[in-house]
Amino acid sequence: MLKTKKKLKYYQNTLPNSLIIGVQKSATTWLSKRLSQHPDIYIFPGEVHYFDNEKNFSKGPEWYSSIFRNSLDKVIRCEKSPDYFWTTCDDVPNEPKDKPLRIKQLIPEAKLILILRNPVTRAISGWNHNVRSGAILPSLDINKIFLPEYSDVVKRHGILSRGLYFKQLSEFLNFFHREQILVLFFESDIIKTPELTLEKTVRFLGANNDFKFKYVHDPENKLASTKLGVWASYYSTGILTKVVHKFDRNILKDFPLPKWKPANPNRETLEKLKEYYNEENIKLSKLIGSLPDDWNY
Repeated sequence: MLKTKKKLKYYQNTLPNSLIIGVQKSATTWLSKRLSQHPDIYIFPGEVHYFDNEKNFSKGPEWYSSIFRNSLDKVIRCEKSPDYFWTTCDDVPNEPKDKPLRIKQLIPEAKLILILRNPVTRAISGWNHNVRSGAILPSLDINKIFLPEYSDVVKRHGILSRGLYFKQLSEFLNFFHREQILVLFFESDIIKTPELTLEKTVRFLGANNDFKFKYVHDPENKLASTKLGVWASYYSTGILTKVVHKFDRNILKDFPLPKWKPANPNRETLEKLKEYYNEENIKLSKLIGSLPDDWNY
């Protein structure tokens, strides 16, 4: 019994005390890599997917805490998994909706960082992200995302549902105090004022605010794919899909091969996307205050 209590105390002391919870395609990688420069902050490289992946979640808190066992000298222990914020995932197999509850039960005092992006441009970026990573058939037309025959693909990857920020943030506010959640905006905070945003984030986390970050204006995850690589990624299976995708982005892109071009929806589709998110954005603005001007809500 005493040994069990010691193990329980140990893993509780090595769990993260902050999380970057989302959203997908909103510079979460940029933020995590910049914060990892700070001597007071440890951020696990990559994405853990503990609270949103049933296989990982079944491994239990001891497995999760083991990821941070070398970070005990840090004031802040953090991890980034943008899927944590995605609670509007009805009808998506193996995608749990109770992520806020899972986080609350294990690390109730955690500080959560959320980056929101114009849901219209996020949906477009999300579509292109899934195409170039081999999850969506490259020949599918983004202008048909509202048609019934596309509903399975759209739901499965959260092309539209990930942008329902009011519903998702409301879910988190059922479990966490508002002051535990730092809400940043991709357009106004990350793109326009990255230095001030890093200062604000460090203050929120409780780390030393005198640190000067490097490469603040350098982007992450720049698009660099070939048509061959994108199609090969789609027709690959299992772990091979990721291998082919990385090979395309890091090696094939430098060969004289036809480049893959991201899909750009037509004006009609853009208007449908704006209409789809309009009411949700209005509710969000009433919940957290004004949104960036270019959201056009």
